[in-house]
Amino acid sequence: MTNFFETHRGVLLAVVFTVAVFITAPGIGNHTGPTSKDEYHRVFRTALTMIEEDVWLVPFLDGSPRIEKPPLLNWLTRWNFERFGVSLRSARSIVVIFAALLSAVVLAIGLELTNDIRYGVTAAAIALSNIGIAIHGRILLPDVPTAALSALAFLFFLKWSKTGLTKFLPISAIFLAVSFLTKGPVALVVFGSGVLALLITSPATRAFLRAKIPQLALALVLFTSLSLIWYAHVYFQFTDHTIKVMEIEFEARRFGRFHLDPLLQFAALFFPWTVLLVGLIWRYFRGGFTSDNGQTQMLLLWTVLSLMPFLFIRSFDRYLVGTLVPTSLFCASGIDALKSLRSGRRVAVLLSVLFVGLVIACCYWFKIAGYEVILLSLLIIGFAWIWSSAQHFWRLAAISALLWCALIGFAFPTLGVNAMPPALLDKIQGRMVFLFKDPQPAMLPMIAGESLDYVAELSKAVSYCSDRPLVFSLERHIDTLKRQAWAWDLGLQEVYRYKSILAVEKIAKSAYDDFAASELRAALKTRSLEPLKSDIVLYESVCAST
Repeated sequence: MTNFFETHRGVLLAVVFTVAVFITAPGIGNHTGPTSKDEYHRVFRTALTMIEEDVWLVPFLDGSPRIEKPPLLNWLTRWNFERFGVSLRSARSIVVIFAALLSAVVLAIGLELTNDIRYGVTAAAIALSNIGIAIHGRILLPDVPTAALSALAFLFFLKWSKTGLTKFLPISAIFLAVSFLTKGPVALVVFGSGVLALLITSPATRAFLRAKIPQLALALVLFTSLSLIWYAHVYFQFTDHTIKVMEIEFEARRFGRFHLDPLLQFAALFFPWTVLLVGLIWRYFRGGFTSDNGQTQMLLLWTVLSLMPFLFIRSFDRYLVGTLVPTSLFCASGIDALKSLRSGRRVAVLLSVLFVGLVIACCYWFKIAGYEVILLSLLIIGFAWIWSSAQHFWRLAAISALLWCALIGFAFPTLGVNAMPPALLDKIQGRMVFLFKDPQPAMLPMIAGESLDYVAELSKAVSYCSDRPLVFSLERHIDTLKRQAWAWDLGLQEVYRYKSILAVEKIAKSAYDDFAASELRAALKTRSLEPLKSDIVLYESVCAST
């Protein structure tokens, strides 16, 4: 088989890509699967608004240009909606494809660096079998696509620097520009840190680039033209709004405020390989392992450089997805040292068993156990056995990928986060709907196939009061809603109410929030998730004169 793939590299890349799709895709169509406010409130609703208002170049959301993020992900989402229908599966298939592309690109970079199939496949398997990809490879946000496209740009830059073929450099510039149009300047981190690490550690690359300055200048012009033309159009078309958004975004990023959160965030993102990464770094500096490919120093430096910018801005764990590329390649360099890292593997097993065991125990305690929990129980037993004993690497990666797939794709949705009663759709059929203060119900726009209107105050509802529009509100906002209704002389009549878990973060808050802790104690005592649920109330609004 190895000999076959030696002469059919394209087939190998296709196989890795396909396996990654099958690992990442389960659960993406489930409305109670993992999500985030940026996904259901911004990405989904923006694409739906684009369809409703028939706009392409500059997306709109809630009456304003949606320019906080570049447009590529919104374009792709609208395109998928129009081709395959409005559904979570058609939307999230985009991020699944990019997660698979990320694994394939890691393989391609590994092959370019070493021409060693075993090394490349090892790196790709590590990139696929961590909990970060299991989660963020199922949520439609720009982070995974940005990482994949930026890594692809680095791959073609690497090909150009090794072969000197002119065609690879403009391809690299194009992919980098596409990545920039996905999430802006963050696209430069993976590519830029990789190129910088290569320059620092490779005198031959430095000499090559000094001789190719004219080509680099043309590539820079190409990248700048492609990546900034949309921004220039937006600035001249919506100057005041653009300046306001830039000021808000700049303040939100908190530039220059040093913190170490990204180190902990990446440790969680790369789990369970984090423990082995620490062990390998320790071995590397003590001279305990060497790599035949000679790229270990560059890969470790690339990892460090790709993390550094996030130490000085506000960051979330998903921002660090791009760092999975060099880290996976670095870990693959020292994979032969894994057999002697028995203690590290056992620590990974202990942490995994504690985490997954807690999930399984909660499922049984709250009586939501089904085949998903049985599958999860079998996989964590297999994980503990395989990781605790000396095994072929592919077994470590395979059981890890399957475990996180079962946890995130199958077990997590049984918690019922953002669950909605089927009768809710009948209540809103053919009616104007407003979401007050919070974009809840979170998945209603996707289920209804409409963007719906998100409002912080009721002036728009008042202007349509003769149509008796519906208003959704969380219970905690009801007092504010009623005060505004009274001020606007708008009548409200409750027509429906239901409970739902809004986010798993509410459980985590019990560690420092007394109210959340009391809710968790009540849930444990009654063996029911009801105390953890929030009330979502549906009102019908009427003109006071009627």
